[in-house]
Amino acid sequence: MLSLKENNPQIVKLNANNYSVWKFKMEMILIKEGLFHLIEDDTPSQPDEKYIKKDRQARAIINLCIEDSQIIHIKYETTAKATWNKLKAIHERSNLSSKLFLLRKLYATKMSEDGNMNEHIAQMLELIDKLKAVGEEIKDDHIAALLLVSVPNSYDTLITALEARLENELTPELIKNKLTDEYNRRKEQDSDRNLAQAFKTNVSFKSRNQNKNDKFNWDVCVEMEKRGLALTFDVEDLSRNCQISLLVGADYYWDLVKGFQRLNSSLVAVETVLGWSLQGRCDELTESILVNFVISERELVSAEVRRFWELEVME
Repeated sequence: MLSLKENNPQIVKLNANNYSVWKFKMEMILIKEGLFHLIEDDTPSQPDEKYIKKDRQARAIINLCIEDSQIIHIKYETTAKATWNKLKAIHERSNLSSKLFLLRKLYATKMSEDGNMNEHIAQMLELIDKLKAVGEEIKDDHIAALLLVSVPNSYDTLITALEARLENELTPELIKNKLTDEYNRRKEQDSDRNLAQAFKTNVSFKSRNQNKNDKFNWDVCVEMEKRGLALTFDVEDLSRNCQISLLVGADYYWDLVKGFQRLNSSLVAVETVLGWSLQGRCDELTESILVNFVISERELVSAEVRRFWELEVME
């Protein structure tokens, strides 16, 4: 960082990547010093001593505000205008390449179906900021359109609804908020689905006949594991009685019963605050009942239970 005078603002020296910002700030400094006319106006054929003094002052300010790697480009220039134009020719040519690279990247940026909307929007806005830094200004309506076309096709319903609005209402801020709201809504729905599939399934067999285990279809266990459910057998003390529990959350809510559903004459599904408990006999536990219960678990969990669970998660 360089401070030209005690009252002057600091400026980052010119390097290979910051010409657009450096140019703007350098213009402001030269204007503040009353020297920018030396850059804008033609150099007189026979400059007087006063002009030469001011020109040297302007050239010194410019040269002191560039990094060492840039000196090679202007080392032999003798006027402020020639120095300015040389730097402009070099960096604006390279800026074109930067613009093309950033524009290609911006138009090619697409959010995947399982992508993070907040990260995606941040990436888009970062590219837009970089384009502004190299002198490529993108209008708000263009930014809004770019955001809309960069999201997956599953957002088409939202986009159609937004297209019905007046054009002057479709600001980048509105688009960002709507896309983020929709993304968060989908995450909440996914949380509900994951909640249903995250039931902890404990099966305890208590039977005098160890062969009772053999009648259970182990394919069901494999299928449940695929669905993200854990099936655990406790066979240390075997008897004919069994208790099957599908619970969400902590076991200390077990005794807070909210309702029940009879699955057959001997097997009952009892709803607790954070889940359902299957209660009955092991010989009543069939593949059909278990699979049907797993499939319908999403419907069995009441809205009250889901709301309670969400509050638990947020604490």
